[in-house]
Amino acid sequence: MRTLEQAECVIEPSEDGVALAVSARLAVIDDDELIQILLSDYFQDVEMGFRFDEIRTYSDGGMFFFDPWHVEPGRFVIILDGVLPKMDGLEVLQRLRSMKGSSEYIIVMLTDRKSEQDTVMAMRLGADAYMSKPFRLAQLGETIRRLLRGDEQS
Repeated sequence: MRTLEQAECVIEPSEDGVALAVSARLAVIDDDELIQILLSDYFQDVEMGFRFDEIRTYSDGGMFFFDPWHVEPGRFVIILDGVLPKMDGLEVLQRLRSMKGSSEYIIVMLTDRKSEQDTVMAMRLGADAYMSKPFRLAQLGETIRRLLRGDEQS
């Protein structure tokens, strides 16, 4: 099992006090259990001016699609690893964007893939944001806050 120091992120406090009235659910799709726990705990406790109604974690894209939770009405934020067993993160992204109501999904790729080609491919397939590991939790939180608020630059 990996330690918190090996989780490839840096925890930084947020200084934003802007309230954001939004109703959304969060799905973390990552095969690293430590990343799942870290992100789930962070977004349950962080003071970013928003809270998620519900947070679920999945170790691969197949498990996510098997759960009917993601097709229920509402807005979703999906934090998606690019390298997953069984169903690649880009395949999950493409499938989500081909679904009816895909505009209800904010999709943030959070991946070890760092090449320009991977980034461009994810953006072409419909990722709303792309972050490489190692990452900073505060930056991820701010990116999600801006996307939920509807800012064009994230």
